[in-house]
Amino acid sequence: MEAESGKESKNEKEKPEVESTMSTSSSVSLKQYPSSWSLNSSSPLLPRPRKRSLTVSSLPPNPEDILDKRDPKGRTPLFLAVKDSALQDAKRLMELGCKVNLTDNYNVTPLHAATEKLNGDMIELLLEYGADINAKNILGQTPLMRAVLYDDIDVVKLLHHSGADLNATDCTGKTALLIGLQEGRVECCSYLIKHKCHVNLEDKLGQSTLYIAIRCCKTPSSVIVRKLMKAGYDIKRDNSIWLKMSELNRYTFKRKSFLDKVKDKVVRNRKSKTEDELAD
Repeated sequence: MEAESGKESKNEKEKPEVESTMSTSSSVSLKQYPSSWSLNSSSPLLPRPRKRSLTVSSLPPNPEDILDKRDPKGRTPLFLAVKDSALQDAKRLMELGCKVNLTDNYNVTPLHAATEKLNGDMIELLLEYGADINAKNILGQTPLMRAVLYDDIDVVKLLHHSGADLNATDCTGKTALLIGLQEGRVECCSYLIKHKCHVNLEDKLGQSTLYIAIRCCKTPSSVIVRKLMKAGYDIKRDNSIWLKMSELNRYTFKRKSFLDKVKDKVVRNRKSKTEDELAD
């Protein structure tokens, strides 16, 4: 009996040890769960801390020497702050003397990054500290072209009122209007046409604004075609090359009111009656 009681006491002592080892092993397996990409990687189900290098939080007491230091992608601390929409960090960096127009490896400026984030406050801050509003990336695109591409009319208005060139061209010869026409950005294109951008320009392939609006646009819009005509588009050069008048009439039709439709119907009925009477 004494031996059995001794065995039971030993088993009771071993149980918590086993439970503790199981709990520790389960915690280790959760934190170091091997994924399908690498045996050394952590579990994709666990949140990973976001690493931010070369930001305000990592600056030394005297940061003048590394304010314009670049990471492997060519991005400065200001670029990273803009990309993270950290307005206060970006403001402090520019106050310390960080250069506003330094680009990354693809000639993208912090203003391009702020435009792609559609961050109006950041755009205004960068322009206040001297950002080049007509800077071009590796594709020759300005921040205004990127705003049209992202179809944000508020950012387009902000850049235009700040002095952006409406007729700047990218590496393919396209302006912001041609880019907007090709992508079907009706609201942005209407704004550009209203504010007197050139409507008679062609890209390097010889494609005019009307050609792109009708043939290359993802969603052709009769509204844009009518506005191009009202803005002074020269139809003569296109009429003999590719454009059929029937196709033009299809996109430049004017919407008739209800009374106009009734009048047309009455006229058609009268014509049919007179034809019937003559036939009899």
